[in-house]
Amino acid sequence: MNERMKENLKGTGAIVKETAVEPVPQVGDAAYYVEPSLLVLRHGRVLSITAADRSRAVAVAAKAVPRLE
Repeated sequence: MNERMKENLKGTGAIVKETAVEPVPQVGDAAYYVEPSLLVLRHGRVLSITAADRSRAVAVAAKAVPRLE
């Protein structure tokens, strides 16, 4: 979230949780984990996997990504 969005949300009561975007090279060059989702960009498609944790999302993606070929 950028600073402008944060500023606009001040005083609204909204709670913004800071999070990190982590690369997931074991799934592909364009794969990123943003809790609780793993996003994989492949051949013009986006695969989004929401799982209980990163390791489960990666396991599902390892099976699904080859099907995007």
